[in-house]
Amino acid sequence: MALFELNTVKDSVKDDRDKYIGGSDLPKVNNPTSAERLIFEKTHEQKDFTSIYTEFGNIAEPLIRAYVSEEFYNNESIEPSTTIIEREGKLGLRGNLDGDNTIREEVIEIKTLGENYYDDPSAYVKKLETYRIQVGYYMMLKKYQKGTIFIFKRPATLLNKSFDKWTVKEMYERQSEVEEFIIKEMEERLEMVYVKPDELFMPLFDKYTNLTDEVNRRIKLIDNAFAKHGDRQEKTTEGEDEDLLIEYKELEEMEKTVATRKKEILEHFIEKYHENETFEIDGNSYVYTAERTGTRKSFNSKAFESDNPELYKKYIKESTVSYKPSLKVK
Repeated sequence: MALFELNTVKDSVKDDRDKYIGGSDLPKVNNPTSAERLIFEKTHEQKDFTSIYTEFGNIAEPLIRAYVSEEFYNNESIEPSTTIIEREGKLGLRGNLDGDNTIREEVIEIKTLGENYYDDPSAYVKKLETYRIQVGYYMMLKKYQKGTIFIFKRPATLLNKSFDKWTVKEMYERQSEVEEFIIKEMEERLEMVYVKPDELFMPLFDKYTNLTDEVNRRIKLIDNAFAKHGDRQEKTTEGEDEDLLIEYKELEEMEKTVATRKKEILEHFIEKYHENETFEIDGNSYVYTAERTGTRKSFNSKAFESDNPELYKKYIKESTVSYKPSLKVK
């Protein structure tokens, strides 16, 4: 394995995603099916997507980094860095660190998280687990024994209006005002979470598994999915049509997996809620509608034709129907 490091994060998280396992990949993987789905995602071109949440995080990160350097690390350098481990025949390992304290050998991860998570303990714990697995991965790459997550509580109302009403363009145009808000609220809204490689993983997964073992388990899942994908790619094909049909089948399998998971999530709410509920999560509104019964009127055309054949013929109208092209996997 070849290891090299960059002093600054020159590689975008979106660059060369089909060549590396990144820190944000591991939280997405907890079984072979999701590993397969991740590989499919990584090996197909993805659209660049920026939201108000990522834009706010981009503005906040350097301010938080400067603050924690001064307040917690005696002004020690905790600049961003990228660590890459190349592995022959496998996806390389890449860690884009928000902060790398080489003096204390400590990974610094900076996050912004909506206020709504702090009102829902289970959602907060689940989100924190995704952060811990990411930091644990970086610690493994750096061979560090310490990691710290700094989380800035993102406001539900930013400056003069609801956060979810902001646009990326406005966030950019009013960046100086947003920066002033973050600096002013820093002490009140910033929390610190320690991460250790030998600590047990949370009960959401296996409470008897430590963080290092869980990181390695997820890397292995992705490695196996990558090898399976590589085997498919090496098969000889007779042309573009066959390649596209294989891809089409993969997409259909993904749709089945997504549909199954959506059904599982819906069943959770069916069991838990018996009345209509509205949820506000990360600036998005979700409306759950409970089971209900009702009546409706419909026209029985077959019975009408049988009872009034002549009248039925009088009002029948023929029209051309277009059927869209389709592909079916058997």
